Amino acid sequence: MRHGFSSRSQGHRYAGWLDWCREGFWATPGGSLEGGEDHATAILRELGEELGIDETAIELGVHLANRSADHLAGGREVRQVERYFLARVSPADVIPAYATQPDNIREYRWWTET
Repeated sequence: MRHGFSSRSQGHRYAGWLDWCREGFWATPGGSLEGGEDHATAILRELGEELGIDETAIELGVHLANRSADHLAGGREVRQVERYFLARVSPADVIPAYATQPDNIREYRWWTET
């Protein structure tokens, strides 16, 4: 199961969605559940691993949506299930230098609301 996170900052100057670019495509941060983890624990871990965000800086919000897709992985058909959650963080708390698993992230940006 892969998690997707729609991170949103509600500061005085910024409101938007946080996505990152890896290997030529944009995606929300995410990953799989590890043994014994619930979704909230995985969200905190993944945001730290991929974007260097300290878990104490994350305000975890509601479950927003689900998505699933069937595709080939390693020559066999798998179903990927994604759950998207709202997480409030300050742009200043995104510190890629602290990421332990940056996944070749080339860039990240906040997408502003229209």
